[in-house]
Amino acid sequence: MQPTRFAGMTPGQLAVFGWAILGTVLILIQALIKLWPMASGAIEVGLQPIHWVFLPFWIGFMAFTEGYKGFFQRFSPRAAVRADWLARHPTPILVVFAPLMAMGLVYANRRRLIGSWMLLLGIVTIVVIVRQFPQPWRGVVDAGVLVGLSLGTLSTLWFGIRTLAGRPPAIKADLPTRP
Repeated sequence: MQPTRFAGMTPGQLAVFGWAILGTVLILIQALIKLWPMASGAIEVGLQPIHWVFLPFWIGFMAFTEGYKGFFQRFSPRAAVRADWLARHPTPILVVFAPLMAMGLVYANRRRLIGSWMLLLGIVTIVVIVRQFPQPWRGVVDAGVLVGLSLGTLSTLWFGIRTLAGRPPAIKADLPTRP
C-alpha cells in the first residue's frame, strides 16, 4: 500500500514543509505569548472611558490592516508558497533556516529581502516605542496587535493546509533569479 501523500510530497518533503510553516507559526505564537501579559495588564490596571472607546477601533484597525491586509493577503500565502518551493528544492542550509526562508528573510529576490528586513526593523522599532507607553495604553495597543497576530497565525496555518491539500495560493514566491 502506497503511503498517503499531501500535494504530491514525499514524507521528507512534507517534513521540510511542516518545519517551514510550523516554525513560522511558532515564532508568531512566541510573540503572542509575550504580548498577552501586557494586554491583559491593561484590564488589571483599569480602563477609563477613553480607553474603552479607543480599544474597539484599534482592534478593528489592527484586525484589518495587520491580520487581513498584511497576513491573509500577503505574508501567509507567500509563506506557504515559499515553504512548498523549499520542500521541493531543499538544500541543507535552507532547510535549517526554513521558517526564515518561508518568511522571506533569506533566499529571496532583492525586493523581498529589503521589504522583509525593513518590515522587521520597523516592527522592532515600534515595539521599542510602545514599551515606553504607560499602562493601560500599552495594553490597549498590545490588544490590537494580539488580534492581528492571532489572525496572522491562523491564516498561516490555513494557507499551509490549503497548500498541502493541493490548492496553493496564486502568489509569487519572490525567489532570487539566477544569473
